[in-house]
Amino acid sequence: QFAAHHAKLASIGELAAGVGHEINNPLAIVKGYLCVLEKKIEKGSIDFNEIRSYVDKINVAIERITRIVQGLRTFSRSDASEVSNFSPTDAIEESFDMLNEIYEKDGIRLTFKNQLDKPCAVHGNRGKFQQIIMNLVSNAKDATQGKASRTIN
Repeated sequence: QFAAHHAKLASIGELAAGVGHEINNPLAIVKGYLCVLEKKIEKGSIDFNEIRSYVDKINVAIERITRIVQGLRTFSRSDASEVSNFSPTDAIEESFDMLNEIYEKDGIRLTFKNQLDKPCAVHGNRGKFQQIIMNLVSNAKDATQGKASRTIN
């Protein structure tokens, strides 16, 4: 159990630089728009349509950060003995959402097309399953190095 959790944390460590970069970008957007808003308030030049636009952009940036953090929290939970029924499709989509946020800056696009006719569930450890997905995608990312198209399906 300890080794499995350690391997999972090592996978997260590999993603840490990308995560930091991906969180810093939307944080810079939030900070920039908040600075602009502060200056406009100080000058008394308030255009409510412009403010609405800034608030919308801030909310998009915050949602991006939230998705990254939620994905990491789900993946990093120490649940080595937790076994349950879960949707592998949902687990893959969740992993891809987080990895898309991180790999996008490298020009890598992840796509997942569910080809099942009906929903299914598996009985197992969701965290370990996601660790396998993360490792496979990481290997595929390495295999696309230097390729013209960096899409992982």
